[in-house]
Amino acid sequence: MVDVLVIGAGLSGLMAAYTARKAGLSVALAAKGLGSLHWAAGTIDVLGYLPGETGGAVKRPLETLPTLLQHNPTHPYGLLSDEQIAQAVAQMLTRVGIVTKVEAMPANVFFTRSGKLEFSFMLVGRPRW
Repeated sequence: MVDVLVIGAGLSGLMAAYTARKAGLSVALAAKGLGSLHWAAGTIDVLGYLPGETGGAVKRPLETLPTLLQHNPTHPYGLLSDEQIAQAVAQMLTRVGIVTKVEAMPANVFFTRSGKLEFSFMLVGRPRW
C-alpha cells in the first residue's frame, strides 16, 4: 500500500514526493508526459501544459504565462516575483545538498559572465507585463 500518490513530475510534484518520502511515507509518482527529468539533470519544468487545454505541450512558457494567469489569476506563478521563485529554487537545491548563491542581474551582465563560465546553474526570469 502506498501512503501518498503524487500526480505530476514538475517542480511541485517532485518536491511533494521528496517531502513525503523524507517524512518516512511511501510515495508513488504519476505523470502525464515527460516531466522535467527527461530533458536534462538541471531542468525544471515551468509550464509544460495549460490546464484544461488539449493542444499538447506548451512550446513557449514565458509567452504562455499571461494566458495561464488570465484564466487562473491566483496561480502561484502570478503570486510570486522572479526573486521569490529564485529563492525557492535555491532553497530546494540547498535541501538536497547543493550549495547555492542567488544573484540577480540584467541580461547583459549575465551573458558577459556566463561566457566566462562563471555559472553552473541559471534561472532566467520572465518579462514584466
